[in-house]
Parts: sequence; structure tokens; C-alpha cells
Amino acid sequence: MAGNNPGEEVAHDRGAAELSAVAGDYRELLSLFADASPMSMSYWNPDTGELFALPAGKRRRAAAEAFDRRLLAESEGARLGWVEVPFQESDAGFAQALAFAEQLSPGRGRARLLRALAGEKPFRAFRAALHGMPGVHRKWQQVMIAEAELRLVGFCLANGWTIADDRFAAAVERWLDATEPAADPAGPHPLSARRPPEALSIGRTRAAAAP
Repeated sequence: MAGNNPGEEVAHDRGAAELSAVAGDYRELLSLFADASPMSMSYWNPDTGELFALPAGKRRRAAAEAFDRRLLAESEGARLGWVEVPFQESDAGFAQALAFAEQLSPGRGRARLLRALAGEKPFRAFRAALHGMPGVHRKWQQVMIAEAELRLVGFCLANGWTIADDRFAAAVERWLDATEPAADPAGPHPLSARRPPEALSIGRTRAAAAP
């Protein structure tokens, strides 16, 4: 399990020599992290690279029950096992959406997004408003992908993991640049300040909770 400031020395050295390689397709992982939400039930198996995302519609409940049975069956003997993909908290998501809308040039689109965020069910209204503005929607998707990339890299470093993919190595550099301390660049890297989420291995979580 990750500690309070896992991976700090690795991040400070800007290297990955001490990280353990795990399996996973970078592009698929980035998409999974971008779509993760409190209701998404998104999981990643760093042993095999397999991903799971809860489908929408009528198959949702059956898929969740089947995956839960699989987690129980596979929890024994796995080196790492399945981990829950960390999602962006609602408050942070709202703040990001509001900042995005406010930085748009004054006009009908900006006013429409701000009005959506000020009403009931702001996330649903915000998404609906974006679908009527393809250009703004593309810009928002870029913002969400960048946020998901930071979350993916922070999660991996927190657990001492690396993915054997040049795109991941480049993302680590962008993550380090984005979190570089402004006051003292030579000081310790503030990895712990981002409070990267711990790996939520189903097997370990259940074992820890057992009496």
C-alpha cells in the first residue's frame, strides 16, 4: 500500500530506475482515468494490463455483480491484483469546469456554460451544453485528458510503478514540470502535497477490514 509520501526520492531524481514495471496500454489507461467517476467502477490489473469499466444501460448491474465475483475469485495469489482507478472528486471537477468556462472569451458559449454550472445538476447541464458547441467541447476534452494524465502519473509514482511506454515517460516529465516547486526548485519534490491516492487492491482492502 502507498504511504503518505511514496515515490518522493524517485520523483526528485527525475528518474524511473527504482520503479517497478507494470502492464498496461498507456492510451487505454489514459482513457479509463479520464472517464473514471464515483459511479464508474473502473479497475486496472497491473499484473496483466487488463482494464474493466462498468458498461452503461441494462447490462450495468449484471456486469458489476460478475466482476465482483471475479475479484473474489482472483484475490488470492495475485502479485498486485486489481486496483480501483482513482477519480476526480466532485468539488475539484466543479472547480475545473468553472475555471474552464470563465477563461472563455465573453459570448453566448461562455454564458451558456456558466448558466449550466449555476443550476441544478450542474455536471449534467454542463455536458449537455458542451455537446451543442463542438469546438469548445474539443477544448474541454483536452483539459480532461491533461487532468487524467496527471492523475495516472501521480497514481503510478505513488505506488512505485512505471509503464514501459515512451508516452508514459514523457507524461512523467510533464507531471514533474507541472508540480515543480516555484519557491525552491532545488528542494525536495512536493509529491506528498498532491496526496496521490493509494492503490485500492480489493484483496488487500478486504483482508485489512477482516476482524
